[in-house]
Amino acid sequence: MERGSLFYRLIASWFAFILLALNLSGLGLLILFERSINRGTMSELVTHLNQISHGMEVDASGDLKLSDVPNDPEFVKVESGRYWQVSQSGKPVTKSPSLWRDALKIDEQIIADGEPAMMQLVGPGDQELIALVKTVSIPTLGGKRNTYQIAIAGDYAEIKAATRKFASELWIGLTGLLVLLLLSAWGHVSVGLRPLTKLRSSLTAVRTGAARRIEGEYPNEIMPLVVETNALLAAQSEALEGARARSGNLAHGLKTPLAVMAAQSRALRRRGDIEIATKIDSQIEAMRRHVVRELARARARGGGETMHERLDAAAAISEIAIAFRHLPKGQELRWDLAVTSPLMLAMDRSDFDDILGNLLDNGQKWAENCVHVSGQAVGNNVVFSVEDDGPGVPDDQLDRILQRGERGETSVPGSGLGLAIVSDLVNAYRGKLEIARSSLGGLKVAVFLPAV
Repeated sequence: MERGSLFYRLIASWFAFILLALNLSGLGLLILFERSINRGTMSELVTHLNQISHGMEVDASGDLKLSDVPNDPEFVKVESGRYWQVSQSGKPVTKSPSLWRDALKIDEQIIADGEPAMMQLVGPGDQELIALVKTVSIPTLGGKRNTYQIAIAGDYAEIKAATRKFASELWIGLTGLLVLLLLSAWGHVSVGLRPLTKLRSSLTAVRTGAARRIEGEYPNEIMPLVVETNALLAAQSEALEGARARSGNLAHGLKTPLAVMAAQSRALRRRGDIEIATKIDSQIEAMRRHVVRELARARARGGGETMHERLDAAAAISEIAIAFRHLPKGQELRWDLAVTSPLMLAMDRSDFDDILGNLLDNGQKWAENCVHVSGQAVGNNVVFSVEDDGPGVPDDQLDRILQRGERGETSVPGSGLGLAIVSDLVNAYRGKLEIARSSLGGLKVAVFLPAV
């Protein structure tokens, strides 16, 4: 075997696995076959035993009479391997013609009254027998009861011969199957390693920019280089994609609130509330600056970790909920707040605003009459949830709506990014997001974040 060859290692692994599997399968089939024969033999013996016991009676002179005995010709043929015998006090009373001058020796001490017992006996010609023995009590005309032992026996050598024949045929079949599986494994490994011939063209494609990574599986001689190269390429790609995704998320998260605030500012100016409109415009400009800052951060760090100040989530929830109450749709709804204070987190306020703002926006968008917001400390986590009494989302679509751009329903305007943004931010802070059906009838979104 060539040292370090992936091809021969795979072939050896396949050979060991197939050999082990076939041996275990063969042993299992042999055990099942033997048990099946034993069950069949026991069923036959039970039938004959019941046939004899049901036909037993004692006449006026106290002699045992059998009104029914097994009619199998093997019970007539001498030393056929099929025997029955009825004994009393260890002495045969009557027996099958197949026993002729012999008798079955039965140990009465191990036979429970009324319960059949299976045992091995020695028959005529030293035959090895498997027997079923039962003790029965027959009433006499005088009111007494006579006790008898009924024995039904069969040749155990027949079972062993059938098992040996089955084993011989089974191992022949399994040997053929072993050859077939080994040929299949050889072909499978050969086809699986064929992409190695494309390694040079793959490297050329990466160098020229036609491909982003080296595709395929390669031998262990060059696999460390392939893995490290692909890891480097993947890290660069993820950094770029992360920056683009965060930029898109931030832009989406503030686009709608900015538009609403701008519209409100224009309305205030038209009514002559110049001072209030000016304050709103200043806040809009501050938020725009925040977007620019976050976009710059995303491009610079690519989603890397930073240290965050302590944030009271309870106070932040109240502030954001009050803001939503003053929106046109929010004024039509009932807002139920059940938040314990304080709820301390290590998180940027802007990220928390994005999380809760998207959840409240989603809740008020779909709610018909009520939005319920709760927050509390549970163990080492701060847990807050937003529920609405809207139409909700079918159970089979709960996972899909977390994907970027996916929406559970299209009848209400929106881009479908809100919950995806929340999921991204929660994951960035090593939290957990759960979506379920609310007791109000709509959607329930719960966020678990590490407490401080």
